[in-house]
Amino acid sequence: VVYVVMGRTERWRHRFGLIVVTQLLAALACLVMAHTHSYVLLYACYTILGANTYIAFFTGIFYAVADPAKKHRRAAINESLVGGGAFAGSLAAGWAAGLSSIPAVFSWMPAIILAAIGVQLVLLKRALSALA
Repeated sequence: VVYVVMGRTERWRHRFGLIVVTQLLAALACLVMAHTHSYVLLYACYTILGANTYIAFFTGIFYAVADPAKKHRRAAINESLVGGGAFAGSLAAGWAAGLSSIPAVFSWMPAIILAAIGVQLVLLKRALSALA
């Protein structure tokens, strides 16, 4: 659904707020997952996390290939960061869950997501100032 909607619309383009909103929803979903025993809520939270992943991936690919002269290099960097981040993040979360518990890892995720949003804002600000 995300690919169909985003692939056929232009309204989302160049709007960093959409990414931040989906990441904040993902942080909230992780917090709910840390405290619920409801399968329905867990399913809803995993749906939110999946949508956040697809939106981030789709926008990353879109902006990576937006500049024809640099699209192959940027796409390769995007793919390596997404793949490496997913691998390292999964290993780190599994290791942390083994040391503590699965709910504890989900409790920590909102802070990690907020830190990631902060890094993105700094990078965006630097990129925009370089264009000016």
